[in-house]
Formats: sequence, C-alpha cells, structure tokens
Amino acid sequence: MRISWIALILATVATAASAAEWEFVTISAKDSAYFIDRSSVRTASDVYGSYKMAWFKTDDSQNKSVKYRSSMLLYRAKCNAYELGLAQWIDYDANGVVLDSNTSNYVKYQVVAPETVGYSILSAICWPADSIE
Repeated sequence: MRISWIALILATVATAASAAEWEFVTISAKDSAYFIDRSSVRTASDVYGSYKMAWFKTDDSQNKSVKYRSSMLLYRAKCNAYELGLAQWIDYDANGVVLDSNTSNYVKYQVVAPETVGYSILSAICWPADSIE
C-alpha cells in the first residue's frame, strides 16, 4: 500500500508540474481571444536553424464568422527574423469535440507586421516581458 501512495503523490506532482499556464495575449478584430501556455515555450532546432515554439489557445465564442468555438495552435517563431509559422492546429466545437486538425511536416514561416495578431503571438513567444497589451 505504501508504494501506491508514493505513486499517487508522484503522479500528482507530475500533473501539477505540467499544468498549463494560460496568459492572455491579444484579441483579434473578429473577437477571437488568444492565450499562450507559458509552460509550453521551448527552444528547438532543425536543419534550418533554431526557433522557439509554444502552444496557444483561442476562445472564438464571440467570433460568429467561424464554426468552431476554440482552437489549440502550436506556433514556431524565428525571433531574430520576426518570422512566425503554424506547425499544428486543432479546432473544437462548443462541447470540446474535435472538428478538424492538422500537423504540418513543413512549417512555412512568414514575416509578421507590427500591430497585428501575428506580431502579438511572436512577441509572446520571443519577448514575454514586452507582450502584455
């Protein structure tokens, strides 16, 4: 029985350590709210160089132009080049059922313009102290 309690405690600690830390980033012109999971920010690299990545979620409940109500988005950022790319996305309905998803083997990066949702996402990944609006 003692081993079971230790396993339960370790599982609880592991779950708490990996819990998402959602922080508001921005809201779009169509009322989609964007949040970053601060605990998901990572640095990685591939044959083209290093990049940062992080998970975002959207609350699209006020955006009547889309059929989904929320999304999970994995963005990659090349901070020094001001480039952002979408590696994975998952769209959910109001009940949390997956409507659509995609994982990209090749991430297409685009330079982001200042004062846009993309720039806010890039800033939240690359320069978190500057990203609070």
